[in-house]
Amino acid sequence: MIRFVQPYMDRSDARGSMRGLLDFGRWEEANMFFSEADMVRGNHYHRTTTEAFIMLEGRVEITLQRVEDAEPVGEVRKVTAQAGDVFLIEPLTCHRFEILEPTKWINLLDRKLDPDAPDIAQPSSPMGE
Repeated sequence: MIRFVQPYMDRSDARGSMRGLLDFGRWEEANMFFSEADMVRGNHYHRTTTEAFIMLEGRVEITLQRVEDAEPVGEVRKVTAQAGDVFLIEPLTCHRFEILEPTKWINLLDRKLDPDAPDIAQPSSPMGE
């Protein structure tokens, strides 16, 4: 459903530091998002796409629920992500972001968004109902 990823390395020298965030995956698209507090983003799922998120600034509460046959099923899970967090959201996971603070993040997709064959879908009923 969601997996937080730990840095794979940290290095520092006189020039500054470098933190390794992702050393796996084949990412085809990258996007940067800027959101103001009290906004809601997402509230959808992807049929086949895995998404990676790199939080640069701010804090969001993420609501997640598995999807089967376009219906949310099982436990609703809420987690908070903040600056410095890296996480993956798997296909067939409905995800909604409630922006708690002004936020900037990078979003990576393992397949490009295709307007002719959309992979984004809305659940047939709201999460948790």
